[in-house]
Amino acid sequence: MNKTNSKETNCELKTISFMTKEWINVIGVWQHVGAVGGEEVFKKLRCLKIPKKYSTSGIVYRIMGVKFKKFIDLREFNDKLVTSEYSSWSLDPKIAENFIRARWFHDFNDSREKIAVIFSFEPNNNDVFINLDKLWTNNELENEIEKYENEGIYMHEGLEFKNSQKEVILNKVELKNENIYAIWDLKKQNFKYL
Repeated sequence: MNKTNSKETNCELKTISFMTKEWINVIGVWQHVGAVGGEEVFKKLRCLKIPKKYSTSGIVYRIMGVKFKKFIDLREFNDKLVTSEYSSWSLDPKIAENFIRARWFHDFNDSREKIAVIFSFEPNNNDVFINLDKLWTNNELENEIEKYENEGIYMHEGLEFKNSQKEVILNKVELKNENIYAIWDLKKQNFKYL
């Protein structure tokens, strides 16, 4: 039996059934642009029907740029952080670490502005929007993509990432001090693990 994600009540479009061409392409758009796609992508995510088996996950990791003023020192926040409505996390901490090399983290070279922090988080089932790692590893998604492509139907280019990020999409979550996994050390140009 399919569980509908908790956001469907906010669906402004029509509900998108599991593994349809449209459903798969929404996943592709997310894998291509993530939360940067903003409300346009969020509107589509809110309408996805997601089977319950894809709503569980173990500990996940995410790198974020945190304004330095939010820290009392390198181990304590002045206040809590809340992620966006949907956020991309990885089951592999090394993948989160490698995002420090991505072009959009260039501002971490000025520690007066932001500091790179890797968070770890153990989500409950209500926190997990969809576990894309699970979706990719059981081959159900790949088989459907292949079926559509064999019919000459174009699928979104974001699907080419496949499971390279071992991604889990979480709903909005609150992060606290105990969620800090590592902090970027600007002088040493590496992570300091806490």
